[in-house]
Amino acid sequence: MRARNEERRQLRSLFRDASRLQRAMRLREFIAAVEDRAHRDGELTPEKKPWIEWAKAKADWIDPLVRRSDPGRPGARGAELLAVLNPSRQMAR
Repeated sequence: MRARNEERRQLRSLFRDASRLQRAMRLREFIAAVEDRAHRDGELTPEKKPWIEWAKAKADWIDPLVRRSDPGRPGARGAELLAVLNPSRQMAR
């Protein structure tokens, strides 16, 4: 019974990490599109550059393959950000 519970826990964790990776990749794709568009249109302003860096840092923070902390939330993990963004999924667990 204990081994079965551990197996389920590990499988849930695997799916969570896969989901986090997909979300990070989707964010990076969007950020790259914003950055490319800004370059192409000559709109990469000093105000937009910090946002791009912030967004890239958030994608890294969410990514389970990148061990990066969030300067705005020391010690917090990317999964915690996703819980904040989608509280209804956390309640369902």
